[in-house]
Amino acid sequence: MNQGLSHPYRLMERRYEVIVIGSGYGGGIAASRLARAGQKVCVLERGKEYLPHDFPNDLPGANAEIQVDAGESLLTKDNPLGMFDFRVNKDLNVLVGCGLGGTSLINANVSIQPDPRVFDDPSWPTEIRDDKQSLQDFYLRAKDMLKPNPYPENTFGYPPLGKDVALDKGSQNADGKYRLLDINVNFDIEGTNHVGMLQQPCVNCGDCVSGCRYRAKNTTALNYLPDAKNHGAHIFTQIKVHYIKKLGDHNYRVYYQQQSEKEFDDTPALSFIEADRVVVAAGSLGSTEILLRSREQGLSISDTVGNSFSGNGDVLAFGYNTDQNVGCVGFGKDSPQERTPVGPCITSVSDTHDPGKPLTDGMVIEGGIAPGLLGPLLPVALSAISQASGEDTDSGIADATKERLREIESLVRGYKHGAVVNTLVYLVMSHDGAKGQLDLNNNRLEVDWPDYAELPVFKLVEKNLYDTTEGLGGTFVSNPLTEKLLGENLITVHPLGGCCMGQDGNGGVVDHSCEVFDGNAGDPRATHKGLYVMDGAVIPMSLGVNPLYTISAVAERACFLMAKKEGWNLPYEFPGAPHVSLPNSQIPDSSSLGYSFTEVMRGFGDKDPALSEDEAYAQGKQAGEAAKLEFKLTITIDNLDKFIRDPNHLGSITGHVLCPALGSKPLAVSQGRFNLFTPDPSQSKTRNMLYSFVLTGEDGTSFYFQGKKDVKDDLGFDVWKDTTTLFVKIYSGIEPKGPTVYQGKQLIFIPDFMKQLQTMSPKNAKDPAEKLETQAKFGRFFMGNIWETYMAGDL
Repeated sequence: MNQGLSHPYRLMERRYEVIVIGSGYGGGIAASRLARAGQKVCVLERGKEYLPHDFPNDLPGANAEIQVDAGESLLTKDNPLGMFDFRVNKDLNVLVGCGLGGTSLINANVSIQPDPRVFDDPSWPTEIRDDKQSLQDFYLRAKDMLKPNPYPENTFGYPPLGKDVALDKGSQNADGKYRLLDINVNFDIEGTNHVGMLQQPCVNCGDCVSGCRYRAKNTTALNYLPDAKNHGAHIFTQIKVHYIKKLGDHNYRVYYQQQSEKEFDDTPALSFIEADRVVVAAGSLGSTEILLRSREQGLSISDTVGNSFSGNGDVLAFGYNTDQNVGCVGFGKDSPQERTPVGPCITSVSDTHDPGKPLTDGMVIEGGIAPGLLGPLLPVALSAISQASGEDTDSGIADATKERLREIESLVRGYKHGAVVNTLVYLVMSHDGAKGQLDLNNNRLEVDWPDYAELPVFKLVEKNLYDTTEGLGGTFVSNPLTEKLLGENLITVHPLGGCCMGQDGNGGVVDHSCEVFDGNAGDPRATHKGLYVMDGAVIPMSLGVNPLYTISAVAERACFLMAKKEGWNLPYEFPGAPHVSLPNSQIPDSSSLGYSFTEVMRGFGDKDPALSEDEAYAQGKQAGEAAKLEFKLTITIDNLDKFIRDPNHLGSITGHVLCPALGSKPLAVSQGRFNLFTPDPSQSKTRNMLYSFVLTGEDGTSFYFQGKKDVKDDLGFDVWKDTTTLFVKIYSGIEPKGPTVYQGKQLIFIPDFMKQLQTMSPKNAKDPAEKLETQAKFGRFFMGNIWETYMAGDL
């Protein structure tokens, strides 16, 4: 068992019955339900796994978790494993989550159904429009797993919250209907939950959107994903899928890259695995990008891919320096005992949807909390933006004096005092018409939606927010983050569409069951059997509310229909399977420190089994290009301490091998195992570096690769030669029992070694000091073994 839910790469098999790409709501649901249906499931997540104390709670920690894709702009920050994934575009910016659990790691947990009129829209397939009631069954399925419930005001010791009192008061000035929301937060369980995961009650810290450090937020990593693992699913992190190739109905090949903090070069080492069925659930942006890249590789899909993108009408704004004590900043590094409770991020709503008015005039206004790690920035930032572009909603010398004194107090004493404490954070969702376009431009996914911020709906949003702020006697500050930092554009945290549902391939990318339409089949309703999209990408319009609950219901429905079509039994009972999670006393709060690096080796060989590796190398070198043997492999050590202590502890290998003698295209690596400085049982005073893995060709042929570096003290100074020379044998089949089909030798050359040094990086280090210590620990281990081998015997 690995330290959390994810598995070491060496357990990845060549083929599964189902591959699920992504681990948010759609991916988590697909993994859980299809594993429960008896399928052999593999989950591929591009980000890292986070345990509670891995989440940042200060600015340096947050900075280490930010990635920004702004094209060639100076804003771009290359950090492919950062949890906060910003996409900067010329019209609309997007923030999504990256990690095991997807955006559920950084959202506000709100489970809310949209106005019923949403499902009357003709963009939905008739199977959903004509049977809206059955969708309610799948909302209930999601509720059973996500456990949404309202904030228990005056129950279990939870006090009324300042932000709820303020939003209630402000909503009365804006014709909004106030109520508490159902949120996916645990308030009562202290122990194991329904799938065997340890949880604790919410401590009202407010830091939901920077990652819950208390196991109280019901992300998919605390329900659907462990349930999938309980039912046998394999879960792999830091695996980015590039594209999918169809080999036939119920026969797909998924091309992926293991993501590292530091890449060897700009050429990704793509490998692949295969499955009978593939569920793409990488989010609106991720799923659309995968299908667009798959189309470039020959997959026939609807021409509507990328269409009907929506930002869900999202708006972020502030009611600054109101007359109400709100408490709008999370705890950050403060302990719960030090601070007045501020609550989960979002707990209530002012809903302006009215059956007597057009659906598109409605919106939800939710009162939120800024994560504590942003607290130090807020006094200066909000004061400056308020003075530059804020609209004070009340007047009078006495009021202005009070406001100025509160502002000074925040500037002098910090964000826990004065104007910042009296600020209400707004998150609005409305109806934007879903007219955006996603497309690849210079190998980068971009959002194209000219004049998005000028849509009439946003004028209505600003009016309602002004009115709400006026009811609180504050200053309305519109969209400060995006206006000042990201090019005057709005930002959405709820991207929808891009692979939308439709009646057929002329109007959508997937059908009502989320199966992908075949763009070249002749029949516009024909689908690629076994290829699905299940996430926000299939939602064909803005929902006007937080979308997670509807995404979950649609995914639950799709899994039910898939199981029904395939004749699988899909049980929903709990526990359903023995829990395989760690005992509570052994569940760590933080991820173990690990290590990884990428290695390129080049050499030659020959197919004659009678030759030794050295002879085969010489023969192959003389033959030239046709006899070369090259690989690009990433070695991953999940737990460095265990790896150092136990000589039999394994690292994992991913990557690909080039060997023209065995096939013209790269061979995919799976089940890769790595040992470092293992005592050689056949030679005293010799240690081995061992490489072993299965190779799979695109024609389905399999081989078994065994490589060995002999580290021993011969005559002369041979440390470099020993540690950079790999003796290789390749066997037919998936075990080292078949006939030898190739042998030879590989070397590390100086230019490749210099690049390899740049890829050596600690895993899960929290700060530069911990990174440095991990680097030093690996260095001491490596050099210590070198010293013992080459020097100790001479002293």
